Amino acid sequence: MKRPLGILLTALLFSALPGRAATITVPAGGLTGTVNWTANNEYLLDGWVYVLDGAVLNIEAGTVIRGKEAAAQPNYGALFICRGGKINAVGSPANPIIFTAESDDIADPFDIPLADEGGSGRGLWGGVIMLGKGRINRADAEASGAGTNPDGSAFQLYEGLGDSVVGGNNVHRFGGNDDTDNSGALRFVSIRYSGKVMESNKEINGLSMAGVGRSTTIEFVEVYANADDGFEWWGGAVNSRYLVSAFNSDECFDMDQGHLGKHQFWFGLQALSADEGLELNGQPSGGANVNTAGLQPFGRHEIYNVTLIGEGPGATSGSDVMNTRSEYYGSIHNSVFTQFQGRRVTESVANNYGYVAHNLFFDIYGAGASGDTYGDTNSPAALNPVADPLLRGISRAQDGQLDPRPGTGSPVFSGWRTPPVNSWFEPTAFKGAFDRELWCADWTALSDNQHLVNVSATTKCALPAAQPQVVINSSGTQATLTWQAVSGAQYQVQTSSDLVTWVNEGAAQLAGGEGTTTLTHASVLGGSGTDKHFRVIGR
Repeated sequence: MKRPLGILLTALLFSALPGRAATITVPAGGLTGTVNWTANNEYLLDGWVYVLDGAVLNIEAGTVIRGKEAAAQPNYGALFICRGGKINAVGSPANPIIFTAESDDIADPFDIPLADEGGSGRGLWGGVIMLGKGRINRADAEASGAGTNPDGSAFQLYEGLGDSVVGGNNVHRFGGNDDTDNSGALRFVSIRYSGKVMESNKEINGLSMAGVGRSTTIEFVEVYANADDGFEWWGGAVNSRYLVSAFNSDECFDMDQGHLGKHQFWFGLQALSADEGLELNGQPSGGANVNTAGLQPFGRHEIYNVTLIGEGPGATSGSDVMNTRSEYYGSIHNSVFTQFQGRRVTESVANNYGYVAHNLFFDIYGAGASGDTYGDTNSPAALNPVADPLLRGISRAQDGQLDPRPGTGSPVFSGWRTPPVNSWFEPTAFKGAFDRELWCADWTALSDNQHLVNVSATTKCALPAAQPQVVINSSGTQATLTWQAVSGAQYQVQTSSDLVTWVNEGAAQLAGGEGTTTLTHASVLGGSGTDKHFRVIGR
């Protein structure tokens, strides 16, 4: 499979280190400066750990980070990336970075049972929380606190927490006026058995992204057996690709407060006692919240190529495909939804402007019943047909029978919508998260815990074996880029002036074998040599 690597030039390259040493305990409190966690150690989060403003946490591929298991906050482990802090957690398919519970025996796929709601398999530790400076359209009336930043933009406190100060940082605040904010990178990361309850209806999600900016990289990330949502976004504009949300207790994917990101290739699988596949709010809703028409940013996120599998036969009330409401402006296309209790394209609230089209639905057990809709003026039923996607294998057991790829003759290969032509979306000619390649093989808990079918190397995600570390030297209006090539891979140099619109610089370079590749580009830098950003895309 030829998938872009999206390698930012600031990414770090670590060398593999054999063996593992004793666990290093990371005490609760703030991290400052540059901190490196390496794969020859395991790390135990002994309470709430904060990457403070200006700090950088680098995590080597193959590193295991564990969260302490405790009943009450802030004694259990959790990792917060605060506004202005960065995490560079860049794994690989063969050496993912794993965040898991203190008691998890990673080598034993059956040691923590995936019990139903309230069982031992969920909510053993906190989770990963990223707090950025991106915009939110209004504060949640149910939040514990909100206010105004010095520049006049709004901030809010995360999920019912107080306005705590650690190392001079208000560590629970998110929100600002910078949608290009950079909180670092998560790539080939698996987050397992997380989701502690903080108070009624407020839990830590597997991966929380609150006000996170679009310069942050979120690709190939899994949340497995979390006690709340798998992934949740509040405002901000971060993009994502290749996400897995499996066996989580609430929604697979949740958005709120004017989120603006672009997203492609999501896979969600639910067990019993889950909620909607997608909960998508333009503004905060429920409780004391009152919808306020016209507040910006509008939640104009774009979602393509999702495969969501619900609870299956016997699904409980509330297990709907999606719930879009409260000034919702987002769009959902080229996706496959099956085995949910209800198909709720829109919720009965005022001012829903979302567009849900060119998707496929099947085995929606309550479809046609009161409260479920097949389409509306924004999302025509004719563009959301009901047809069997012919997925190769649906299983919620640890039996090696899960295979969410479409089989021969599947209707996912017709009626799709061409994704926007820009620097983010990959061109696809199918609906759903998968074509031939099973990109969630190897690096996920789904793979480690024997859910997924055993596939050959030709049907896995055929990414280059290692990330190149790119060295840039500039002189006048010239830039010379040098990196170590992988045999047979193609590399495309791109430039950008705004970290949003990336432009190809010349033709792609084919690496004939292992060795050093050097490219010199003339007239791509301004006279100051500082007005362009560079990245290398491997294919």
